[in-house]
Amino acid sequence: MCASCNRFSKKGYSYSQGIGFIGNIGGIYSEQEDELPEQDPAVRNLSVDGYIYGRRLVAGIVGHVGGNVASKSGSGAGSQGSSSSTESEKAYVKIENCANHANVFSTDSKGTGGVVAGGWGDGHIINCYNTGNITSAYASAPMGGICGSNSGMDIYNCYNTG
Repeated sequence: MCASCNRFSKKGYSYSQGIGFIGNIGGIYSEQEDELPEQDPAVRNLSVDGYIYGRRLVAGIVGHVGGNVASKSGSGAGSQGSSSSTESEKAYVKIENCANHANVFSTDSKGTGGVVAGGWGDGHIINCYNTGNITSAYASAPMGGICGSNSGMDIYNCYNTG
C-alpha cells in the first residue's frame, strides 16, 4: 500500500506523541481491560511519502512501539491453601517490507525515525528502508533512518539513504 501522508501535530499539545502513519502499536494489555491479541500486531507492505511533523516520537511509519505487557492472574494450591500470582506476557510487534519517503521532523528529544521513532517493545523491523530526511529541533535527540530510539526491536536487512 502506498500512502501520501502529511501529518502535523502542534508543539506543546500534551498528547502529540507517537506521530506517524500509525501513531502507536503494541500498547499495554492488562488482566482487567484487555487480553493479548490472538495474532501479533503487524505493519506490512506500507510505503509513505509527504512530510510528518510533530512533537515527540515522530516517524514516517510508526511513532511508538511499546508497552506490550499483559498480566494474567492465576491461583495454585499451596500448603496453606490457595495463593495467587501474576504473570506477564508480551506482544511481539512486526514491521516488515515498509518504506518511508517522507521528511520527518520533531520538536522534542524522545526519538525521531524514518520507519519507527521509539522502538520500546519486543518485535522486529525487517526489509524496511528510509529515503526521507530525519531532523529534530534538539541536536542531541536520538534520530535514525530506521529507528530513532531502540530498546527491544530487532532490525534486519534494512537501509537508510535519507
